[in-house]
Amino acid sequence: MNTKNIKTAIIAVLLIANIFFIYNIMRIKITAENLPSEMIENAAAVLAKRGVTAEKSRIPAKRPANFIYEGVYSETIHDDIVRDFSGAAEEAVKMYVPAGISYAAGDSRFIFSDDDYFYIGINIGEGARDNFFPREAGESKKTEKIIGDFLKKYHKQDAKLSFEITGAAEGTNYIIINQTAEGGPIDTHTAYVGIQNGEVVYFSGRWYFGELTTAARKMPLLDSVNILFKSLETDKNILDGERLEEMRVEYTLMAHGMEGFYLAPSWRLEFEGGLVLSYNMITGNKNY
Repeated sequence: MNTKNIKTAIIAVLLIANIFFIYNIMRIKITAENLPSEMIENAAAVLAKRGVTAEKSRIPAKRPANFIYEGVYSETIHDDIVRDFSGAAEEAVKMYVPAGISYAAGDSRFIFSDDDYFYIGINIGEGARDNFFPREAGESKKTEKIIGDFLKKYHKQDAKLSFEITGAAEGTNYIIINQTAEGGPIDTHTAYVGIQNGEVVYFSGRWYFGELTTAARKMPLLDSVNILFKSLETDKNILDGERLEEMRVEYTLMAHGMEGFYLAPSWRLEFEGGLVLSYNMITGNKNY
């Protein structure tokens, strides 16, 4: 008996079995994490009958599995923010102004307003504003790094928080950025940024500097198809004739208590005509 051939055959059978086993596991995983293709096709057909055009490629197949996060706004972090961004050794001068609370530290000025907006200005003169934003096409990555390095100055910034550049402010030299949580934009958190000589010298907007905790474990959330049908129920009168351009995950701020808030995952629907709608993934309710 040729034992070598038998061993080779056994190894080949085991390899085939392992490949088949892995294939089936991956297929089950993909099926569990994604909507069936037929479901998306049927949804697109139903939407078309209701006057809404949504190509299959525009409807995300991946089932959402996002966390709900919790954060806290507090004046106690003002000192840390001022110290980290100014780099000033001396104690900051605190003043109360109509917009909220103002701090002066070194060459920097900070204003924290009552509605959670945060402003920072460093040696800003009227003439200098023309040189803020580098508009050259090849500068985007460099600009992203400059802003990223600036935000990292705050040593307690949560690793789950980041930003995306959304464009330049019309009629100005400011760049607009949107804060993100785990890659999803936070719908109300945007800022205007001024850059000069490779550094951020102006930052104005609503931004969360702090930590996020997981308020709830991953839970069943409404998928893209269910939200699209929900949008038909809620907003059929304004959706007639619209064409879906993009559907993506975002986080919506929900206040609770005096200083706390939740970041709830939502579906953001953008249409070619400029209409933008948002629906909470947990309840299906319309955000805006």
